[in-house]
Amino acid sequence: MKSKFYSILSSVLLTGAALSADAQTTGSFTDSVSFMGQQRRLSCYVPTTYNPAQPHKLMICLHGLGDNSNNYRNALINSLGIQNTFQNTIFICPDGGSDAIKDFYTPAGDEGIIEEAIHYATNNYNVDTTQIILQGFSLGGRSALRYGLDNPSRFEGLLLNTPAVQGTKEAVTPGTYNYANATGMPIFVTHGALDILYGAPIDSMMEQLILNDAKVVLNRFPSLNHSIPQLSQTPMLPAFFDGVTSTVPQDAAVERVYIPRRSCDAPLNIQALIRNTGIQPLDSVKLSYDLGGTPQTYTWTGTLNSYEHAIVPLPQVTANPGAQTVTVSVVDVDATPDPVTANNSATAPYEYAATSAALPFSEGFEGTNFNSLVYVTAGDAISMFELDNTVAYTGQASLFTFNSILVFDNRDRKEVLYTPVMNLPAATQPELSFDYTYNYHMYTPPYFVDTTVFADTLEVAVSTDCGGSFQTIWRMGGADLATYSAPIMNPLNLNAVAGVPSGPGDWRHVTLPLAAYAGNAEAVVRISYISGLGGWINIDNILVSPTTDVEDVAPAAISVYPNPANDRVIIASQEELLSAAIYDVTGKLVRHLGFGSGKQQEIATADLMNGMYILKLETKKGTFNTKLQIAH
Repeated sequence: MKSKFYSILSSVLLTGAALSADAQTTGSFTDSVSFMGQQRRLSCYVPTTYNPAQPHKLMICLHGLGDNSNNYRNALINSLGIQNTFQNTIFICPDGGSDAIKDFYTPAGDEGIIEEAIHYATNNYNVDTTQIILQGFSLGGRSALRYGLDNPSRFEGLLLNTPAVQGTKEAVTPGTYNYANATGMPIFVTHGALDILYGAPIDSMMEQLILNDAKVVLNRFPSLNHSIPQLSQTPMLPAFFDGVTSTVPQDAAVERVYIPRRSCDAPLNIQALIRNTGIQPLDSVKLSYDLGGTPQTYTWTGTLNSYEHAIVPLPQVTANPGAQTVTVSVVDVDATPDPVTANNSATAPYEYAATSAALPFSEGFEGTNFNSLVYVTAGDAISMFELDNTVAYTGQASLFTFNSILVFDNRDRKEVLYTPVMNLPAATQPELSFDYTYNYHMYTPPYFVDTTVFADTLEVAVSTDCGGSFQTIWRMGGADLATYSAPIMNPLNLNAVAGVPSGPGDWRHVTLPLAAYAGNAEAVVRISYISGLGGWINIDNILVSPTTDVEDVAPAAISVYPNPANDRVIIASQEELLSAAIYDVTGKLVRHLGFGSGKQQEIATADLMNGMYILKLETKKGTFNTKLQIAH
């Protein structure tokens, strides 16, 4: 697996002797200030046309992971030509200090260097203190977001280039960022679409800023990775921070569509998050909403000032059965066509389960279309369920996800799978079964002071009201969940966090009775992978079916003898035998045999310990389970 960390901007390091600001030096130079008991470098650029009689704007620029202030200043000035875009502006780039892999909030109090950089500029140059922009890239952008929202009156606005918000959890957790202070604050965000690690966290950050009426704009560049775009691609920047945050009098945007992921009721409740991205106030926004049939319209009325938002409940609409995409679009604003169409629409997936699926339900992940399963992701790229075409218990593929301390803190976040809405007839004894392979992570000194385990949890829950509420029926994590004899030790990069099964013995089969839920016509099984920051799991062969025991249902069709067995057991069937699997009483797979063809097979059992086992037989007529006792 490729690492999702990317290199940051760098350029030729230009060093210079500390210069006295009394001389009001211009061009690129390096100076220092005394801060927290040490000399901290300030990498500066002052326009060569600087005139002490003229107030200048100021931009404080925070570098990213592993970089330093000189490199960053040189990249901004020499490579990006930021001084050509922001004219009559002084640029001060404070150095992050000796902890190059941290942001400007580590150690505690380190963010004070931002204020020291402002003092340096205002004490030595003619700075208009009403026109200070706080700018940052990557972890520097994250620091700029946090400091700017904590000190909104200090800055004219924030320029955030791929702010490295550390996961969706951080973006939405109350108290991490003071979003309430964002109201009316100009914030310009850039992000490269190829930088997938930060896509979901930035989207979550944007939603919080929009909900707090920030004057925030996101420019996402299709071919950009974890970098800063050429400023020629953002010519609106200077005007944006001078108060011209829009170029059109009237414009409305649909930012989000809020709907349940699935419902068993035909009337659908939809909400749309809209905002005014124009200059003038809006009194009405006409919206259309489309579920693949005849679009419906609704006109919101009220007062929406520039960059204010509203959450609009739309009239109920009858959904079509099955999976679909709900689209909400702007038709017009104040009864006139919206002049900007690029931001007019937003979509969301939805499924109307008009009827319940009959048993059995099975998913082996052997194709590319898994519409029968509903996925709900936590939003962090590091832990999304994905198809794995290299690991499978049977067939060629399975579903996998993983977590690691090497990227984001997404502890307690969940990646969730939902089965279809199923009918569990009262006359059946339904059960859920699946195969999985999992291992967790353990770190030992010198990487941690003490031996430390990071382990995820797998949970199974059942709903009888179409997913409205759930009851947990099985939960296991850590070493209990693991199918390997030893954990993954000290993984130091993303290529080392995976557990790769060597064969069927590294898989475990789980069978869970659902008899308590028989008689329900709106049953849903939820499988949740809960982050404990460590582990890799593959899931295969999800099956919900009636329980069938050979001893009760098909005694004439299949024979298993001798039982109890000593050194061998013989299986004789009237149908072709495809495979056999032996599980111990904990559900751990002991042996798996693929037969290919034949109606009689022999399995060696001499190496099995005395005790009770479950023998699962797959034939062309279905899958059958029976008890197998070993007695040597």
